[in-house]
Amino acid sequence: MSWWRQFSSGLATLLRRKRSAAELDEELSAYLEMAAEEKVQEGMSAKDALRAVRMEQGSAETTREQVAAAGWESFVETLSRDLRSGVRALRKSRGSTAVAVLTLGVGIGASTAVFSIVDGVLLKTLPYRSAERLAAVWSTEIGQPQSKIFTCYRDFEAFRSQSQSFEQLAALTWARAGQILTRNGSPHEVLAIPASVEFFSVLGARAELGRTFGSKDGSNACTVVLSHSFWEKELGGPADVIGSPLTLDGRACTVAGVMNRKFEFYPKTTSLWVLIATDGQFASQPLDSVVAIFGRLKPGISLARAESELDSLHQRVVREAPPGSWVGGVRPIVRDLRTEYTWLAGRNLRRALLILFASAGLLLLIACLNVANLLLGRYAERVREIGVSMALGSSRSRLLRQSLTESVVLASLGTAVGIALAVASVRYFNSAALVELPPGNSVAVDIRVLGFAILLTTLSALLFGLWPAWRASEVDLNQALKQSALPIARGRQDASQWLVIGQVALTVLLLVGAGLLTQSVMRLGAEPMGFRPQGLLTGEVVLPSESYRELRQRSALYERLIARLAALPGATGAALSSALPPYNGGASSPLTIAGKAPIEGLEAVSTIEITCDYFRVMAIPRLAGREFDSRDQESSERVAIVNHQFASKYFPGASPLGARIKLGKAGGNAPWLTVSGLVGDEKRTTVYQGRWGSSSRRWSICR
Repeated sequence: MSWWRQFSSGLATLLRRKRSAAELDEELSAYLEMAAEEKVQEGMSAKDALRAVRMEQGSAETTREQVAAAGWESFVETLSRDLRSGVRALRKSRGSTAVAVLTLGVGIGASTAVFSIVDGVLLKTLPYRSAERLAAVWSTEIGQPQSKIFTCYRDFEAFRSQSQSFEQLAALTWARAGQILTRNGSPHEVLAIPASVEFFSVLGARAELGRTFGSKDGSNACTVVLSHSFWEKELGGPADVIGSPLTLDGRACTVAGVMNRKFEFYPKTTSLWVLIATDGQFASQPLDSVVAIFGRLKPGISLARAESELDSLHQRVVREAPPGSWVGGVRPIVRDLRTEYTWLAGRNLRRALLILFASAGLLLLIACLNVANLLLGRYAERVREIGVSMALGSSRSRLLRQSLTESVVLASLGTAVGIALAVASVRYFNSAALVELPPGNSVAVDIRVLGFAILLTTLSALLFGLWPAWRASEVDLNQALKQSALPIARGRQDASQWLVIGQVALTVLLLVGAGLLTQSVMRLGAEPMGFRPQGLLTGEVVLPSESYRELRQRSALYERLIARLAALPGATGAALSSALPPYNGGASSPLTIAGKAPIEGLEAVSTIEITCDYFRVMAIPRLAGREFDSRDQESSERVAIVNHQFASKYFPGASPLGARIKLGKAGGNAPWLTVSGLVGDEKRTTVYQGRWGSSSRRWSICR
């Protein structure tokens, strides 16, 4: 019989059980009658002949079971009976079943919810064309291998025209992202990301409305592509937006297209992308303009090979650059785009997610041990029932299978509860935006996550069901029928002790980890920031460059703004700063100190421009010298105030007051500054390695 006939015959038997059973009974009856008829012909009476045939052939029930077991459908029927028996057994003890289901539901739900985040952030392929070959190109400071900074635009031009490792390269930057958009006479700040013409084609992304950048757009004054959320929420979703004018920082821009709803790139909050013009500032100042570079590697090209090639191309740029240029102090590095997405979203995001996933796994393991202990107790109470089953002919394998089936039913119910908890948790996680996640893939309970939940169901059923099932199958028939559960109870007690030891050990491990994490968070919250955040309100001010080109225009506006803010009810003061703590460390710069050897490195100091009352408003202590005041004018001697870490690093054991410093190389055009004051440190992040630092000096001209 072919496999198709076997399958169709078995399926027909399952779908027509009563009819198939009736047909089998008819066949058995006909066979018995024929066999009895032969014996009657041999001289036996009809009654004796029928009795003799039945003695020879055995019971009809046994024959029915043997015939039914010949097809694959017997396994389905047996499984169906085991499932019904398992459901009945669980219904007899609804209290313990509910506890077990909730326990498993919490464990499976936590593991599934965390896996959905890990899957979306670390495992899923990015939704771009040939995403496995996409790479990011950064610059790293020579001697600081962990640092990552933007690359100069001249490097991008050289890489794009001469690289043999990449199919295509694109550049964009969020270093010049904040711009003023004016539409219908209403100005407001938008996150406008300058990008090269290849940006969308590298990713294989297409516009939902209109088109993306084209080669002919490079000669236009300003061409933009809108994100879907910006077009829909900020502009109201007009259908005629393609070709309509927008004004960015006083420039008339043309809308080329609107991206689809699912398209994302870093930063996720981008409002629109502005094409880098071929005759713009990037092209005219390629060494001073910085970009992030992204590209698609050719098939078979490794990251290391591409990095080696770009390094040689970068050396040509260094030789063409003026002596002392910052590009000579860096070299290009090539990294996988997926990994860089995670790094940009959070320097420790990957490690944190893996730790969280391991913690959820421990929680599930504790839940399984708890349920296993509970099942051991239930089987100890069912000793007589198990003994009767063995006396009626149930084999040890049959009992083992029956017990495992009950475990599968229990695990399935727990998984249903767990999936419901996971869906609710993921929805809350997405709506609350508790953690900044990288762009690309959303966090959702999809088919991959459901497959993971099913895998957890199987593993959980085996984990908490195998041992209790095995212990139940070892029941001594004589003891069970004598209603003496003492041996089983003793065995169950020994097994429970080991389970309890395992639960306690894992719980202690989980609690220790949670305690250390809580202690770290509390210490982080109690860590002095160097300023007083209580009652401090911050905001950002972005001025249109076309309207405020002159320093006097900006200074006049800032003076009026500070005066009006300081006059508000309840305000004790107001000040301006070019970089807000703690998440902005200011602009990094080389440093030259008069009378000392040149200080190498791009990360020598971080510079912040402030107004006079900044230290008082922020409650930053003055340690020596004076703060900025009315004596510091545009026409007066230029001064700077440094913090304690600056003084400790560059003037150990001495006072920095009166020292002459320059922000740049000794032969550069930057003016010399006199250190007039020393203040305490602030906690700020640095863009080089994503760490806390406070090696910044601050200066300003007060009016």
